[in-house]
Amino acid sequence: MKRYLLLFSAFILIAGTSCKEKIDIEKEKEAVLKALHEEGDAFAANDIERIFAVHVQDSLATRLEQAPGYFQIFKGWNEIKEMYESYSAENLKDTVSVNKRNLKENIIMKVTGTSAWVICDNIWKYEANGKPYEWSNTQIAFFEKDNGEWKYSFDAFISKPETGAEARLNLLGYSLLEKGQIKDAITIFKVNIDENPLSSNVYDSYAEALMKDGQNELAIKNYKLSIELDSTNINAKEQIRILESRLKTN
Repeated sequence: MKRYLLLFSAFILIAGTSCKEKIDIEKEKEAVLKALHEEGDAFAANDIERIFAVHVQDSLATRLEQAPGYFQIFKGWNEIKEMYESYSAENLKDTVSVNKRNLKENIIMKVTGTSAWVICDNIWKYEANGKPYEWSNTQIAFFEKDNGEWKYSFDAFISKPETGAEARLNLLGYSLLEKGQIKDAITIFKVNIDENPLSSNVYDSYAEALMKDGQNELAIKNYKLSIELDSTNINAKEQIRILESRLKTN
């Protein structure tokens, strides 16, 4: 009798497994892509509720941001939520950038059951003062199925390595800064601005050198120029806050 019960249980298990609906990977990939684009589109529209809706809101949710001179990890939904609220408030103050668009290109994706990951180019385009601008970084995102919907559980944005003459000048400038040759570094960064006037990073580097030289007001001006070219430059926004606080106490 025991043998027959085991055989019967095995039959039920096999039958149940065969009746399960197979995962349609292509359909799931489309759903992941929809969630991927929704966060960028919602951020461009500064729609905070739409942004929140595509995130897993638990203590293990994580976001990583890395850019020249800046690195931060946001741990748990509360920190991520506060980050988005801060960004939204800053975006409301931005009266220069218009027609913001977020694009995802060169997408690599894998979907396995209820989890998925994506690596892609994260591209922002917008206009400021009548001129078109564009910048990009690399996005790495992990998604989980939450009540049948794909949502971000981990999101990282990594700056791309600088190349060419701009990068070499920037490296030279920072090398001089490390040696304490601040005036020489300022000269190099200023040359880089003259050669690359549409690069947000060169204004950021120039402002950093000016700040170390005690030229706080000029540093603020150049950090703001950096933000005009890249409205998501968190490092520049933080340095402006520090510098303005410093000027008030003097």
